[in-house]
Amino acid sequence: VDTFLQDTVKSAGGQLTPLRQVLANESWSAVEWLRTRMDIALNQTCQLGGHSSARTWRPSTGMIGAEVTFAVANELKRLQKQGKVEIMMSTTVTDLIRGEDGTILGVTYVDSKGGNHAAYATSTVLASGGYGHDWTTTDSLLLKHRNDLKDLPTTLGTWTTGDGLKMAMKLGAGTVDMTKVQLHPTGFVDDEHPEERTKVLAGEITRGVGGLLLDRTGKRFVNELTTRQAAVDAMVAREPRVEDRIFFLVMNEQSMKVAHRHATLYSKKGLMKEIKGGVEALAKHMGVDASELRATLQSYNAAAAAGADEFGKTAFHAAPWELGSEAVYLVGKVTPVIHYTMGGLSVDLEGKVLTEDNRVIPGLYAAGEVSGGVHGNNRLGGNSLLECTVFGRIVGNSLPLGVTTDVKQTQPVDKGKTAAAQPRATAVSAEELAKHTTAEDCWVVVHGQVYDFSEYLPEHPGGAQAIMDVAGKDGTEIFDAIHSARMLDDFDDFIVGPFEGEG
Repeated sequence: VDTFLQDTVKSAGGQLTPLRQVLANESWSAVEWLRTRMDIALNQTCQLGGHSSARTWRPSTGMIGAEVTFAVANELKRLQKQGKVEIMMSTTVTDLIRGEDGTILGVTYVDSKGGNHAAYATSTVLASGGYGHDWTTTDSLLLKHRNDLKDLPTTLGTWTTGDGLKMAMKLGAGTVDMTKVQLHPTGFVDDEHPEERTKVLAGEITRGVGGLLLDRTGKRFVNELTTRQAAVDAMVAREPRVEDRIFFLVMNEQSMKVAHRHATLYSKKGLMKEIKGGVEALAKHMGVDASELRATLQSYNAAAAAGADEFGKTAFHAAPWELGSEAVYLVGKVTPVIHYTMGGLSVDLEGKVLTEDNRVIPGLYAAGEVSGGVHGNNRLGGNSLLECTVFGRIVGNSLPLGVTTDVKQTQPVDKGKTAAAQPRATAVSAEELAKHTTAEDCWVVVHGQVYDFSEYLPEHPGGAQAIMDVAGKDGTEIFDAIHSARMLDDFDDFIVGPFEGEG
């Protein structure tokens, strides 16, 4: 915990604040809660950028983000079946309702059919995310505070437009660190869609396990384990123009084995390519001089043996690199991207939203990226899910759930759900599978069973497109790269029948 706090404070800009202290103090209990309450197997550690050692916990059976969001979503569904939670899909919150004394009484919202409604509650919690994709709204927070980033791509979804922030700000909520927008050094450049503004993130684990960042001449230029901002600064210094910022992320066989799920996923998506034939083959694929690239890797091996390099790197995972003709590499193109907004609503240590003069707004709470003040200048890898867990639990435990009140809500929302597909007695052929490739009718093979994921698409934490990419196909390999096999137990109702064709 002490090391974690030191890393976080250093990354944030050097100032120890009460929020950062809470993040550190509650970090281990949050990990234990995810293990015991959510049953997530956090059994591996990894060193990410800005970390002084390997201390970030992750599961060996899947990707951490997918595991956490899926587990929490499943728990919410379980509570919904018990009548303790109502989940409204395809529903847009439009405003906060404020009473005459300033207390927040609930929200107004638009349902899936366009109907306007109001929901009243003793407490309202904003967990609506940041503003890193807020380019086009008339009241854009990104353009107001960081207009210099208007031309950069992002890893964030189109819904990340700061709506929760804006609703609270209209009622006098204060904000903090709004100019602090995190740029991540490795957003994939897809050769098939190079101009696509929304990029797929190359997870920081790719560098944490030993991957290298190279420029367009095949040279290293930065400590791959520095903070995200420092890495981006080095990239910008190397290539000042946005359109020229194309770099290479390269992994060797050792690092590919450690991060095999990520390597498999990125390869299947066509974002990274496996190169056999040693340095010469890698140089040819990258379009760089082979002797220059070999010199780069030889220099790196020498630095690893010495324990330090010219960029301040002292941890050399997956070194030395094999340079012979039998060597295998994985390579992809990357560019800096908007990834996270450290700025957000001002909150106290219980997640209560504060006014501009630091008074509590009664009945209003915030947790996650919608709140600000935790990360400062730079968010370390792993600290976002941790922040959500730590402060989400704090807010949940501080809500006056025992208070009785006349909570009212207008007519229920039509969620637009359809009945789950019923298991079929006969097997599904490849010809039949190929007919079901739309959002309204999406079938996918996973481990020999055909699933109808049509109903699940809007709920998928990774977005509907991730499933649509394998619609009418066998998605087993990509599924295994991201998820644990036990996840399939929760989709029994979606089984159409066994698959009789070849994947």
